[in-house]
Amino acid sequence: MHNQKISFIICTNHEEYFTECKRYIEALEVPTGYSTEVVPITNASSMAAGYNQGMRQSDAKYKVYLHQDVFLLNRNFIADTLAIFSSHDKIGMLGLVGTKRLPDNGCMWTTPMRTGALRSCVLNTVDDYFDLPISQTKGYAPVQAVDGLLIMTQYDIPWREDLDLGWDFYDVSQSLEYSGAGYRIVVPHQKTPWALHDNGFLHLGGYHQSRKIFLEEYYPERTHEIESCRQSIATAAQKQAALATANEIISIALQQIAAGEYDTAVQLLQSHMEEYQEDEEYCILCLFAGIDAAEREADISEHLFTMVPPDINTILSFHQQIKFCLWRLEYPFSADIKSEARNYLNQHLSDLAIQRFQTFTKVS
Repeated sequence: MHNQKISFIICTNHEEYFTECKRYIEALEVPTGYSTEVVPITNASSMAAGYNQGMRQSDAKYKVYLHQDVFLLNRNFIADTLAIFSSHDKIGMLGLVGTKRLPDNGCMWTTPMRTGALRSCVLNTVDDYFDLPISQTKGYAPVQAVDGLLIMTQYDIPWREDLDLGWDFYDVSQSLEYSGAGYRIVVPHQKTPWALHDNGFLHLGGYHQSRKIFLEEYYPERTHEIESCRQSIATAAQKQAALATANEIISIALQQIAAGEYDTAVQLLQSHMEEYQEDEEYCILCLFAGIDAAEREADISEHLFTMVPPDINTILSFHQQIKFCLWRLEYPFSADIKSEARNYLNQHLSDLAIQRFQTFTKVS
C-alpha cells in the first residue's frame, strides 16, 4: 500500500466526459511527496463491480471514486481532504454531499437532513448548499451516508457487487458497510462547492429496483417501503414510455429546421414543452431553438441552426462541448487551454449565443 498516493477511480462509458473529468484532476495541486493516478474502468457491469476492479488495480492508500461527469473545482482538494483524514484515524469515508439520517425509504434526497455543497448542472448551473450547515471551525460534519458523485476513502472495504445494485444505491450501501466496520463518514465544509456535477436529467429506470434490493438487504423490516418500491417500479416504467413519444415531436421539429421553417419548429416545440419538460433531449432542443430565434430577431445571418446540423445527437454533442468550453474559461486553467476554448466558441457561436449559453452555465 502506497501511503502517499491518491488514486482517482472512474467508471466510464463516454470518452469526452472522461477526458474532461481527467483535465480537472490533472490541474489539482499535489502536495510535496504525494503522487496521483487516474484509473479508468470501462465495461463495468455495475458501479460496485467497476469500483472493486479499480480498488484491486491500485496500491494507493487514498482512493477517490467519482463519476465521469464530476469536475473538481477546488484545486486544493487533495490537501484539504488529506487534512480531514489525518485529523482522525477512524474517518474512513468522505463525500461532498450526505445526509445526517437516512429516511425510511432509503432515498437521501427526500430528507431535510442533507448537508454539504455542490455545483450541479441540469440545463442551467446552480450552487446548492444543503439543509444543514457545516461548521467552518470544525471543518467537516459526520453523516450516515454520502452521495456517490464523489466518495473518497483511506481504507479499503469491498463494494457489495453481490447485491446487484446496478448504478444506484451502491453509495448508500457502501456508507453502511463503512459505518458497520466502525469507521466514520464525513462531509467537509465547503465555502464554495468543491465540484461541479454535470448530472443532467434524472433517469429512474432502475432506481427503485435498486432501492428495493437495498432495503431488503439492510432494512428488511421496512415491508411497507419495500412494497412501495414495487409500485414505483411500475410507475417509472409507465413514465418512461410516455416520455418516449417526445422523440416524435423532436423528429418533426428537426425536419422543419432542416427545411428552414424555424418559426414553425419553435412553435411546435413550445406547444409541447409542459408535456415533455422532463425529457432532456427535448429541453436542450428547445434551448437551442430559443437562442436561434433571438439571433434571427437580431438579424444575425449565421444563427445557431445554420451552424449545427439538424440532428439531435450532433446538437447534444455540440451543447456538451459548449458547456465544457465555458467552464474551462471560468476555471483557472492554463492560458493555452483557455485560448483553445475561447477560439472554439468564437468559431461556432455568435456573441449573442455565447451570452445566452453563459447564462445557463453561470460563467461570470
